[in-house]
Order: sequence, then C-alpha cells, then structure tokens
Amino acid sequence: MNMNQKELLASPRSAIVITAGGLGARWLEPWGNGGVATPVINRMAARGVLLETVYALRGSIGKQCDRWFGPPSQAGCSWIQELGERGVTTVMLTDCATAAAVAEHVFSEVIELEPDLEMAAASCLSETRLAGFFAGASELIQTIPAENSLIWLHTSGLRLPWDAPWQMRLAIKGEEDPDPPTETLPPTLETIPGDIASMDLVTGWQ
Repeated sequence: MNMNQKELLASPRSAIVITAGGLGARWLEPWGNGGVATPVINRMAARGVLLETVYALRGSIGKQCDRWFGPPSQAGCSWIQELGERGVTTVMLTDCATAAAVAEHVFSEVIELEPDLEMAAASCLSETRLAGFFAGASELIQTIPAENSLIWLHTSGLRLPWDAPWQMRLAIKGEEDPDPPTETLPPTLETIPGDIASMDLVTGWQ
C-alpha cells in the first residue's frame, strides 16, 4: 500500500448508497426516458458519475445483496465489515426483509421498515410508500455522524405494489390504452370477469 492509499483510508469520508428494486434505466431521464419526470435523480446524475453500461447478473435479492456486500476479502470479511473495523459507522435502512437478513451479517446496524401496502393509489406523491421511505431515511441521516459513515438505503421500489397517484398514472398511459387502475394490487384470475371488456382491465395492468 502506497502513501496516497494510506492517506485516503485515514481521511474521514462518508457515503450514501441508494438501491431500488425494479427501477430500471428505462424509467429515468438521465438515460433517455422522456415520459416520466425524475428531477431529483437528474440532479444526482449531473453531480456524480453516470454509467452508460453495466453488467448485472439476475437473481434473487438475497444473491444480489451478497454481490453488493461481498465478496469476502482475504481477511475473511466483506468490505463493509472492513470499514467497520476501521471505525466507519455502517448502517442499512431497508423495507425488504430479505435484504435486511443479509445485511445483518455485515452492517453494524440494520433498520427494517415494514412497507405500508395500501390497496388504493395515493392521493399525492408525498403519501406514496417511497416518499415515506425516504422521509424516514432523511431522519436517519440526521442522526448519523457526518464523517466516517456508510449509509445504505435499499427499497423494494417497484417490486412492491405501485401506489402512484391517479394523475401520474394517467400521464404515462398511451393514447389508445385504457385508463389505468386505481388499485395497487393486480387482479387475480378469479376476480377478472369473463367478458371481452375485461381485457381493458388486464391491459391496464401491463
């Protein structure tokens, strides 16, 4: 290890990592999507490093967390555990039980939020599940030391029922598409009527 690397490890640094399930690049303006406004992500992309290509292996969220938090080093622990041994505060906040179970083995503290799965769409963006998650994240960040800390925010995101407000759903539907549903949970085969008009219901969920 050279002197620059030693100085880098010794200097106080902090990082916030945000991961969201189901939120692909096709939904975000920095990667060319013009149908949905993502102003906050736009500002983050403008001030950070924007990757145009990434190779990501598919798999369960548990396996994905293993890839994020590992692999173990020669010392037998993950890089996050190594940070903890160097005095870095490592905290994860998540609404995903699987991610929390994996994180418990490597983070010094794991906070799991129970997702609020409402049946009806939210009346405004501030009442959506994601807004509640990041409101909790904002409160958490205020309690963590500003230096020598790693805060990992992982939400199931679009992997959970989508509770976006009605007006937002209308804004992204195609001209010939039926109106989007007002519920957050997709219908089952038992609840779909047998007539041809029910195809609008099925199409609205696609």
